Amino acid sequence: MESTVIGYDENLENFEVNAPYLIYQGEFILKKGEHELILVGEIFFNWLPDSHLSFRAEAQSELDPISVINITMLIGVTTLNINDQEIGTCINITQHSELNGLFEGKLNKYKILGDSSREVEKVSFYVPNLSYISGIPVVWPGKSAGLQRLIFTNQEYSIIIEQNSKFFVNKPKLEKAYGYCIQYYGEVRKNDDGLISYDESKKLLSCLSHFLSFINGRRTSALFAKGEINDNQIWSDFGRYHVDPYKYVTTWYHDRLNINLAEMWKRFFSYWYDDDQQYSLRTSIAWYLDANSNKIHVEGSIVLAQAALELLYFWLVPQSNDNGNTESKILDLLLEIKQSETIPSELQSLTDLTNSVLRNKKSNSYTIDNGPKTILEIRNAMTHGNKWRQDNLKEISTLARIDTYILALWYVELSLLFKLGHNGEYNNRSISIHKKEPAIEDVPWIL
Repeated sequence: MESTVIGYDENLENFEVNAPYLIYQGEFILKKGEHELILVGEIFFNWLPDSHLSFRAEAQSELDPISVINITMLIGVTTLNINDQEIGTCINITQHSELNGLFEGKLNKYKILGDSSREVEKVSFYVPNLSYISGIPVVWPGKSAGLQRLIFTNQEYSIIIEQNSKFFVNKPKLEKAYGYCIQYYGEVRKNDDGLISYDESKKLLSCLSHFLSFINGRRTSALFAKGEINDNQIWSDFGRYHVDPYKYVTTWYHDRLNINLAEMWKRFFSYWYDDDQQYSLRTSIAWYLDANSNKIHVEGSIVLAQAALELLYFWLVPQSNDNGNTESKILDLLLEIKQSETIPSELQSLTDLTNSVLRNKKSNSYTIDNGPKTILEIRNAMTHGNKWRQDNLKEISTLARIDTYILALWYVELSLLFKLGHNGEYNNRSISIHKKEPAIEDVPWIL
């Protein structure tokens, strides 16, 4: 087994589910106009009830009551400053005693701590709420158990990500808490030993966050990025980035798979850095993640998935055009990825729906005979107010709507995997969800 090469972090070892993450410890100043308070304490990142920065500190000398009143008032802007650098504005400032007491508050509109104008040798980061991904075994200092490392490289950058050694200790706690836990840490360097600017790292980590989220099936982000030279911290970014609270979701990835994610990453990276293609990649994944997390109920998730499929049609199908209806577009998309439009027999409630008789606006009867038509029928009933569409929706059971939701997300996953050049196995959600076990099979375009 390999030894770890990206730095053992004892703080991460001791990280508990939903525990605040310490950003800074020491002296800082609250300022409002000519008034200021010199405090010593901690700035930390809270996950719940929503992600935000907070501070908790004490004054080290007698305080001017006028300054205390002005700084804790809601009127005006109070800033928090470290070493003459404004870090952010403060809200909800509370003093727990009249003089020399304890102060608490939240930070808003965060700024970078340190000198973000300087280029750095490496950028380190943490990744919360990322599911188990099979990688290369490694050994942590003082431990004999093999852990997992992910390596993503291209011509310009090398990224290494490793699991926290307490990943499997924290996993059941996270599942029970439905909250947040830092389960991975990583770093990025340039392959030519060149330096990385802050703006450059931010774009790269945004790309990585979307890639990991697509694997994860729900949003995660590279957080608490730090730019370093010779292991000295030059700047740190503790801004808020989107991370979904833990929730079990089905996704195309399963840890039983032997997938070369490194090759998929290269394709993903190339699209992200292509101005003509980044929008399609970013947007389709965003809609997929929102639908997969079922944030807006099944019907709303079907609408989002259908929108993603139409976007993917224009991105994937060479002869795409605006003239066809949505059903024909999805059918053409499925044809491009070699996927049958036939509804899988495992989606029993949906196959039963093919025997139902529906009506159009002229009261003519018709039936649903393929997957795209089912998606379109529910989408139209949700987005149009026609009474006959609403009557049709009443004929579609809740179970059939759930199966339609599964079907639409399955199409989205396959389309994205096709565009990302994946030519191996994946987890077929149309089979695995109802069986409650993985359904590992080859993607349809290699059969």
